[in-house]
Amino acid sequence: ADGDDTALAMQFGCDVMLSDQWAFGLKLTGNNNTIEASHIYQTGTSPNNVISYKMDDMYAAIGRIGFTMGNQGLLYGQLGYMQTANYYSDFDAGQFTFDFSRNTHRKGVLIGIGYEHQMNELFSLYAEYNRVDLGDKSILLNDNTTFAIDDYTAKIDQDITLFNVGVNYRFWPVKTPSPAAVKAPQTDGFSQVILLNLLTAVQISNGSGHFDDAVVCPGR
Repeated sequence: ADGDDTALAMQFGCDVMLSDQWAFGLKLTGNNNTIEASHIYQTGTSPNNVISYKMDDMYAAIGRIGFTMGNQGLLYGQLGYMQTANYYSDFDAGQFTFDFSRNTHRKGVLIGIGYEHQMNELFSLYAEYNRVDLGDKSILLNDNTTFAIDDYTAKIDQDITLFNVGVNYRFWPVKTPSPAAVKAPQTDGFSQVILLNLLTAVQISNGSGHFDDAVVCPGR
């Protein structure tokens, strides 16, 4: 099952130049995305048996390394760790009510690419594509009925695709020394910038999930 959402996100980070062409940065990100999806459980208790997914509260710690393109561009790749809040439900209101659910957190690896363009000393625009693999995890679902089943485990495979477009604001840009203060000429752009980023971004997300290999329960 697939779900989509568009939301605002924020990030804080710091970038430093490793050389005239290479930059390294670390950042923390958070957003209020809510991605929901559902599908019929093909091998469930009845044709009305529905599996539902919900994912929100996405937080990540990310490192990036970039290569400058001219004096204003930065092409970068990034790798990080993301945590999400998730809700899963297996529900059927047929001849008897079959109702199992669970709130839990998932953790996964984020990998992505992006481009940032410096508009002036304080502001830059950027766009990036990220993929998050939450893995294939066995989740113990809680019995919300009177079956008293305490061992219903479902294997759920999930991943997320994120496309971010945003604006970075530099709180403490490094000023260019005057020509009289240095022996060598200074260049503009990312090679001069140590920055703390405040991002307000539009984030378009897609999350997918697959419900598989549940243990045998009544009616299955």
